[in-house]
Amino acid sequence: LLKYAPIFFIYYLVNSISVIANTKDIKGWKGHLYAMLLNAGGLTLFLVYHYGKLFLTGTAAYPTLALQPILLFGLIPSLALAAVFTRKTYEKTNNVWLAAFLNTILFTSFSFTK
Repeated sequence: LLKYAPIFFIYYLVNSISVIANTKDIKGWKGHLYAMLLNAGGLTLFLVYHYGKLFLTGTAAYPTLALQPILLFGLIPSLALAAVFTRKTYEKTNNVWLAAFLNTILFTSFSFTK
């Protein structure tokens, strides 16, 4: 956990700043939904394109990627949850650093538990 935590912290710090900067003026559940869309929307579009083309034509959009798109399915709910967690933490504490630190500890421990 400690080996990967600094890299995850950098990611979640940038992520927290981005989520807060883009959703600060949107209140309530709409802000949470927008933050979830910002965090996980790109991956969702990639997977829809990749597997949509596979379904329609029989060939994936990126046929050389075998395992990587499958692994992204677990990342989408994690990123959506991290966005909501970031917004809630920021609403309570008005601190982006705390949200990044807590996301780092939480999601790094999820990623590397056996």
